[in-house]
Amino acid sequence: MKFSDIINILMKIVFIILVIFIIYGLIKLLFGGSPTLSQINAAFIAALMTIMFSLIKSYSDLNREVGEIKIGMKNGFNKVKEDFEKLTEYIKEIKDIIKKGKL
Repeated sequence: MKFSDIINILMKIVFIILVIFIIYGLIKLLFGGSPTLSQINAAFIAALMTIMFSLIKSYSDLNREVGEIKIGMKNGFNKVKEDFEKLTEYIKEIKDIIKKGKL
């Protein structure tokens, strides 16, 4: 298992724990419980930060994939360009043959 996979799993666990704490805190706050609004806000901000970090990780993985696709497309277009150059050469040869009357 890669280090980035472990970090991703840990971020998901932290996010789930924070969401549970936020829901528990909101329920206790609604019924006159002990957590202050600043504690709930801090947990909410921490949950948002874990979401941001997981999105950044996903974006970096996606950026690598896009780079590989870009290189593959560039190579593919170069091959298409070479094929069209060969076709134009063949067409020129056919025109020359027709002009000389060998056909």
